[in-house]
Amino acid sequence: MKNENRFSFDDALLTALFGTPNRQNTIDRLGVVCTAFPDEEFRTRAVILRERIRKMDDFSWTALCKLSKWEISQLFDSERFLYDSEDELDEDDDLDDEDPDDGCSE
Repeated sequence: MKNENRFSFDDALLTALFGTPNRQNTIDRLGVVCTAFPDEEFRTRAVILRERIRKMDDFSWTALCKLSKWEISQLFDSERFLYDSEDELDEDDDLDDEDPDDGCSE
């Protein structure tokens, strides 16, 4: 899902998980991400994701990616980031539209 800045929340969370040398650093980084959410529900879900990563039998980047993508799709409702200033969904937005014509193209 994309927000008004065209950033993917799921991709941003995955990015936070990678680039660390080992499981403990990944868990530590996710702990920081957990506290960064202003919404208690998102913080709780991030903690659940962190605990599931902690319990992984096979900690490899491939396994982490597969687990994280699946868990993120199950735990997080990315559409909540699509609200405008009036806290209503923009009905004109096509949530599945991957068209690069976002008004920012040259």
